[in-house]
Amino acid sequence: MFDYTYRIWLFKSLTKLLLPPITVALLANRLVSSAYGLHLHSLIVAALCLVSIPMWWTVDSLISRWSDERSAKRAGCSQPPLLEGKSLGNMDLANRFGKGLNHDYPGYIFNCLLDEAGANTARVSFLGTPMVLTRDPKLVQYILSTGFSDFHRGEAWGLAMGSFFGKVGD
Repeated sequence: MFDYTYRIWLFKSLTKLLLPPITVALLANRLVSSAYGLHLHSLIVAALCLVSIPMWWTVDSLISRWSDERSAKRAGCSQPPLLEGKSLGNMDLANRFGKGLNHDYPGYIFNCLLDEAGANTARVSFLGTPMVLTRDPKLVQYILSTGFSDFHRGEAWGLAMGSFFGKVGD
């Protein structure tokens, strides 16, 4: 069964992802109704809410990417190359990850993607969740030895893997 803390994280995450687009869609319906006297059919409002969710994810992902690039530039850093799929939310890359699990080596697809990028470290995003992939031995050694606390892993990672790798501050 899920830990109570994980349930709180899941509720907060779903609220962050779903509440803004649905709120905007419902406010747009209210605006059209009050400004023009038009009353949209409930199926149209429901469709507007559904369409607004991937639109919000896209906007949120673009804002996050822009913010990350500005932060790196301010710090005098350059970001690794960005792996981009052909479908919305890079779902084609996620599908490749799923198919890659059939190989003997779970990291098989990571190596394929990094080979395609021509790099040992690259950024990728799935449904707006940014990740960094690396196979650079020096970077992996640094992360797993002295630099572990220098990398932000997020609340979900801490809940899922904290007991295995340890939590920051422990």
